[in-house]
Amino acid sequence: MTDRFEDSRMRIAWAKKDIAKFERCAYRFFQRTPYAVVTEPDTDGIHEFHKLRLAKNLPAVLTEHTVSAIENLRSALDLTASNVARLSKAPNPGDIHFPFSKTRADFKSRINSSACKPLPAQIKMLFECFKPYGGGDNLLWAINELCNTSKHRLILPVATKSGVNFPSLETSDIVRKPIIIMEGIQGCTENEVVFAKTQIGLKWKYRVQIAFGVAFGKIKPIEGADVFPIISEMVKIATRIVDESQVKCHNLGLAAAL
Repeated sequence: MTDRFEDSRMRIAWAKKDIAKFERCAYRFFQRTPYAVVTEPDTDGIHEFHKLRLAKNLPAVLTEHTVSAIENLRSALDLTASNVARLSKAPNPGDIHFPFSKTRADFKSRINSSACKPLPAQIKMLFECFKPYGGGDNLLWAINELCNTSKHRLILPVATKSGVNFPSLETSDIVRKPIIIMEGIQGCTENEVVFAKTQIGLKWKYRVQIAFGVAFGKIKPIEGADVFPIISEMVKIATRIVDESQVKCHNLGLAAAL
C-alpha cells in the first residue's frame, strides 16, 4: 500500500541533511578562521567591551542550510495536513495548510477557516494537541516564525554555554564594578563575540578560552539558542506530528499505509 505521508517524511529527511551539512560547515569555519581580541567603549561612557573578532563573517551557506532545514520542516507539516485532506476526500486539498496561529485564542478560528476547515474533527483535535501557536509549543511555533522572518542576521556566532573559560585572570586596579563575563548573543555581530565587560581603562591580565557556536538572532521565542540542537528538536516534533497524523487516519478508516 502506498504511504500517503511519504512526501512529508522526504522533507524531514532533507531537513536532516541540511542540519548535518550545517554542523560540518560550522565546525570547519571555526577551526580554520583566526580571530583577534579587540576592546571597544560602551555607549554609556563608563564601560568597555572585550571581544573576539573573527577574520571573516559567518559563511552565507550556514544561513542557507538553516533556512532550508526550517522550510523543509514547515513543508512537511503543510504536506501532512494536505495529505489528510486527500485521504478524507476533502475538496481542494492543495489549499489545506498546517494551522499555525499567533495566539491560543486565534487557534479555533484558524483551524476552522480555509486552512483546515474540511478536515475530520478528530484530526483538528489532534493538531490542536500540538499547540502550534504563540505561547504553546515554542519550538513548533518557532518553525512558523522562522519561515516568516527576514533572513538577515538570522544566525550569529556566540560563545557557547559553559564555553567561556579564564584559566588565569588578575588585576592590580581597584575594581569598583565587577568584571562581567558574558555568554550568548549580547552585543554579538556577524563576526564578533563579546566575552567580557569592564570599567574603561581597567588594567587586567587574562587568558581566555572560548568554544564557539552559532545561535539564532532576534527571533522569538528562540533568541540566543544554539542552532544545531534546536533544529534537531524541531525535527523530532515534525516527525511526531507526521507519525501521529498517519495513525489517526488509519484509526479513522482512511487509506493511510502504516
